[in-house]
Amino acid sequence: MKPFDASSKCEGLLDTNVVIHWLMNDSNSEQCRAFLASLESGHRVVRLEPYIVHELTYVMARRLKLSKHETASILLRIVQWPGIECDKNLLNGALLRWRDRPGLSFIDALLASEAILSQTRIFTINVGDFDEPGIEVPKPLDNYTP
Repeated sequence: MKPFDASSKCEGLLDTNVVIHWLMNDSNSEQCRAFLASLESGHRVVRLEPYIVHELTYVMARRLKLSKHETASILLRIVQWPGIECDKNLLNGALLRWRDRPGLSFIDALLASEAILSQTRIFTINVGDFDEPGIEVPKPLDNYTP
């Protein structure tokens, strides 16, 4: 992840609550909608961290009662906005994997996406969560020797 520096247009980090209020109708919704519209247009730039996307997947399901598919669709769209700095390949892969695999947690989807992108293995007992091409899982754990 790129650190903040003087040459970056990034103004800071995006928090979960801005997206949640954007989706709601409350006293904070209008300012959140205006702010996110500026990110969608690219007039402003912020960083979206994977742990915030994780929290959004949880809050959007629990508080807003959105399905995995609805949540993933919204987040996949946000990740593509010109005013959003993030690891787009990592988050796109994680969101698609999470959306398409019932029972898979977002963190496991993120871990799988990272393993594929960095071409590394995953050490886990939950082998079934990572049973797909491009992911190496040593079975059993002590079967791997560097």
